[in-house]
Amino acid sequence: NVLLKTLVLFMLCQLTTQSSGVTKLDLGFRDITKLTKGMFIQYSNLEVLNLRFNKIAEIEDGTFAGLESLEELYLYGNRIKVLPNDIFSNMSSLRDLWLNHNDLVELPSGIFKDLKSLTWLSLEYNDLNNLTVGIFRILMSLKVLDLDHNALTSLPNGIFSNLTLLRHLQLFGNNLTYLEEGTFSDLTSLKWLDLEENSLTILPEGIFSNLESLKYLFLSNNKLTALPVGIFGSLKSLQLLNLNNNELTMLPNGIFKNLASLTLLHLQNNSLQYIPVEICNYIDYMPSLFEVYLHGNKINRYPPKYMENIKIHESDTCMIIANPITTTTTEMPTSTTSKPRTKIVEGSTQTTKRFDFSTQPSVLTSQPLDQATKQPDQTTKQPDKTTDQTTKQSDRSTQPSDQTRKQSDQIKERSDKANALSEQHHKDHALIIGLVCGISGLILFVMKVASFFIYKKISKQHGSPDIVTNEAPYHETESHI
Repeated sequence: NVLLKTLVLFMLCQLTTQSSGVTKLDLGFRDITKLTKGMFIQYSNLEVLNLRFNKIAEIEDGTFAGLESLEELYLYGNRIKVLPNDIFSNMSSLRDLWLNHNDLVELPSGIFKDLKSLTWLSLEYNDLNNLTVGIFRILMSLKVLDLDHNALTSLPNGIFSNLTLLRHLQLFGNNLTYLEEGTFSDLTSLKWLDLEENSLTILPEGIFSNLESLKYLFLSNNKLTALPVGIFGSLKSLQLLNLNNNELTMLPNGIFKNLASLTLLHLQNNSLQYIPVEICNYIDYMPSLFEVYLHGNKINRYPPKYMENIKIHESDTCMIIANPITTTTTEMPTSTTSKPRTKIVEGSTQTTKRFDFSTQPSVLTSQPLDQATKQPDQTTKQPDKTTDQTTKQSDRSTQPSDQTRKQSDQIKERSDKANALSEQHHKDHALIIGLVCGISGLILFVMKVASFFIYKKISKQHGSPDIVTNEAPYHETESHI
């Protein structure tokens, strides 16, 4: 008995020593239903813990006690509804926390109070309907916050205060109906803001104030009927603006005036009745503008002074592909060899009106505008060439932006990171477990053999019975062991 106890203690010591040396532990896809207090206490040096895609519905307070070195925690794809207030206490090294695809309805106000190093927080695809003011205030290192596909109807003023390093904010697919003017005022480093698929009907004029670093703004699939003239006034770094699928009937003159870095403007599927004049009128203020999408509107006329506002020798191209309209304009030929800079696309491609002004000197651009328009015969001599070129431009305009797609793919890269852990470390853990089991089995075998010989020796000294009766204690001892 003494020998057996000593052996067990030795084995436990060995297991504890080996566990403390583990830095990455993958327990994904194991049908785990509950996490209990202190269950990872022996993994004091653990840096990555993956518990994705189990059936975890309950997590006891103290489950992650002792994991002060943990940097990445993956809990996505479970059935978690409630988290204890102190569940992440003393986890000051944690950088990535994935709680997405669970059943969370609310978050305790102090749940993130010790996560000062957190840079990535994923909460998408839960049932959150309310956020407590100050819940994110301690997360001053946070760079990515994903709240997509929850049930949020409003955002408390100051909910994102202190998040001065935040670069990516996802609010796609909630039920937001209104935003306070100072909601995003502290997000001075923000580069990506996604407010798509909400129920916003109006936005305060100063809602995007202080967002001078913002590059991508998504407001599509809301219920916006109008926009204040100065709403985009601070967005000097904005490159993509998406206002698709709203209920806009008009846009105030000058609304895009300060968007000097804008390259893509999406306005399709609204109720616009005319093209905003400043898209071409303020071409000097929007030198980076490349494509403007306007199809799916109710445009039936263009501003009378549309062409007069374009400086022929300074703007590359203002191309219009539209439904039949009431304004009659002569199509102008061009010998440009460079691709168009700005395209304005609206409706179908059945009727095409194209104005192409190249930055390269040409026969057309070196002539006055009135003289150039007196050459209709030259245009009609090459109908096939014009049609093919227009078709190519139209096809290109309907393709998704590679730049937008690239940014969207970056969100998915981190989600695949956990899956790589399983493949990378599975063999290491299997080897450790195999060695432990093998050593344990060998020790037990040695014990049984030793016990047999010891028993025989004792029996001889005290006058043992025959060999048949001598086997019974051995089998009993073996069964007991």
